[in-house]
Amino acid sequence: MILLPGISKGQDTLICDNGGFESNFTYYFGKTATYTSGSDDCTPLSSGTPVTWSNSSLPTFRRFEIVTSGVDTLVGINRTKFGSKAALINNRYGHTDSICNGHFDANKLIKRFKVTNENREFTVWFAAILENPSLHTNSQPFFSIKCDRAPVNDLCFDASILSCEDNYADTLCEYSEIDAIDWTCHRIKIPKNMIDSIATLEIIAADCGCGLHFGYAYVDGICEECDGSAFGSAKLYDNHPPDGNGLGISYNGCLDTISFCGSYELPTVCGTWDLDSIKILNYSIYNLVIDDVNQQFCFDIPLSVFGDTCVELFAALYFSSVYNILDPVFTNAIEICPGEYEKYEVDVISGSCQDNNTSTLISDDYYYVQVDLSNLHGDTFTIERWLDDPYPNESGHYVIKADTGDGTFNLGPFFIQEGSWMLTIKFANCIDTFIITPPNFCSGCNKFYRTTISNITCDDNGSYSIADDTWTFDIKVLGMSGTFDITGIGTGYSYNTIYTIDVPGYIGPECVEFTLVGGVGCISTIRVCPPKPCSNNEDCELEVYLKEISCAEEGTVFYIELDSTSGSGPGYLCYECFAFGDPGNTGNDNYFQGSFANPFGPFNDDIYITVYKCSTSACDCDPSCFKVLYFSAPDCDNLDYRIEKKNNSSIKQLTELIIIPNPLSGREFLIRSKLKETIFELYNFSSKLIYSGNFSGPDYTVSIDLAAGLYLIRYTNSEGLNSYVPLIKL
Repeated sequence: MILLPGISKGQDTLICDNGGFESNFTYYFGKTATYTSGSDDCTPLSSGTPVTWSNSSLPTFRRFEIVTSGVDTLVGINRTKFGSKAALINNRYGHTDSICNGHFDANKLIKRFKVTNENREFTVWFAAILENPSLHTNSQPFFSIKCDRAPVNDLCFDASILSCEDNYADTLCEYSEIDAIDWTCHRIKIPKNMIDSIATLEIIAADCGCGLHFGYAYVDGICEECDGSAFGSAKLYDNHPPDGNGLGISYNGCLDTISFCGSYELPTVCGTWDLDSIKILNYSIYNLVIDDVNQQFCFDIPLSVFGDTCVELFAALYFSSVYNILDPVFTNAIEICPGEYEKYEVDVISGSCQDNNTSTLISDDYYYVQVDLSNLHGDTFTIERWLDDPYPNESGHYVIKADTGDGTFNLGPFFIQEGSWMLTIKFANCIDTFIITPPNFCSGCNKFYRTTISNITCDDNGSYSIADDTWTFDIKVLGMSGTFDITGIGTGYSYNTIYTIDVPGYIGPECVEFTLVGGVGCISTIRVCPPKPCSNNEDCELEVYLKEISCAEEGTVFYIELDSTSGSGPGYLCYECFAFGDPGNTGNDNYFQGSFANPFGPFNDDIYITVYKCSTSACDCDPSCFKVLYFSAPDCDNLDYRIEKKNNSSIKQLTELIIIPNPLSGREFLIRSKLKETIFELYNFSSKLIYSGNFSGPDYTVSIDLAAGLYLIRYTNSEGLNSYVPLIKL
């Protein structure tokens, strides 16, 4: 048995013991005083000087009494909250025979206890009845709860802070209007560094400092749960991730921010109340959201402010009505240990060239990209692709993969001939972006390993007839001196020079093949597919991309999965497929036709697929809108991932163009550019163009209303290629 100063043998020292006063006043003692002012901060004063408290025996007539279950005969509230007994501090009749007049009384119930880890957070339930005289500045009847080891949780209010005034009849006395506060829970949280110290709990119920008017209170249920409190209540949740109602803790690893979502109950005391504000002791909070409908709240705190050790966190909620604001209502405390939260980690590695077991064909050279995601904390993510040089009238954007949680993902195959592109990874409110530069070709002659095919363009020739549409593409071969030939097109092309090639004939549902010759025995073959017809651009909103090539177990046939969109408006898709070089199905059994549906196949030869957009479900392969894709038969024995190098070219490292501020909370942002002329477009993450512009000089201001989410600004960089900057709208 631990003995404390002022506590006699046989008395316990733990705050929760006899918290319901079922053993009368065991473990408590009392003090009394008379006062004249000090109700505003619950500090009784006598002529401006702190009062002198006198010890009082327990019980004391009409100052400290134990009451049993029943109803308060004046205001009609229950006298007990838990069990069959409660403590009554002060009395409406005063402690002398001269009833119906207050006696300047301030009566204090005290309990001293040892602080332990188990009892350092506790509750006190009370019901207070305060007569509310007018024109009594700083001398109203008041009620307070204080613990010397947790001063931040002090509770103090007098009759003037509420508008609950009502007239109550008494058989003996006539009273002014009275504020009756039904059972209310108050939380006290003693810091960890106070464990093993001696704490003192003091509860005061006081009459009016000017006499005549009374204040009294019932106290019960110390250490009971805090639900259904008349002053309102609130709760924080320590589950991670949040539950199905969104209550709990979530961690945003890209912003290194913890989001807390809790619930609350509005006060039931008189008046109409709203949750006015929320504060966290010792920490600033951001992005506070109060959901009045579901009575929930959320806020963010940067993880970095917590340091390296575990900390306790609790919130103070302030409820307000038209006329009043209550003392803060405290939530329970939860423990935050920074070591339990790890920042999102994203690692992107591009693979080496794979020649697909062909000797001269470079167009089927491919590679994979490996993405390693860790510490996602169960968040859902999408991995998306943005081509730097998409076909005309196409965004070049599609989702490669959508999943949840950590993992290592091998993406592809990607064809080297498609050129560089941007990989974006979105999770929570974050976006990571990487520029993917494909490896050099590895088939054919090494003089053509650094060939680029770009700027595939349709020309309507001014006739506005699809049948007259022709097309071109640009070719450039880097790294050699001398010249090379393109069979059937021309001779004497110089290395390191861009040439625009006019493709013979008109745009049709088939790809074309060219042979590059760089000397005796130096041959490489390229295959290029045409753009969509441009005489029908407005109606031909159609994009199709490869998502995956897979082989059957025996490796003799393969299947293709495509990603497609038909744009806005009615759109039905159908397709036809031929073996390469065999349009019209002349004697080849590798021919398919039908409605668009994954997977496509099985195939056993190089093929091209033509996807058509139709206006009705009776899709008849209308030649006015189509997209052509070429796929070579994969080398199924080697359709795997090969590591070459880590791709460190994150777009966030580029400094030609930046967005200020980013993230954006308002409607206005600044584009700061180092380019002589900046041409840009703003896309949402559904690939919809929502703003475009161009400017000369360093700065350009955009003012636009954006919904919360992720956006991309695409601009033409100093090398004439498309680059991207992500924009986050909060």
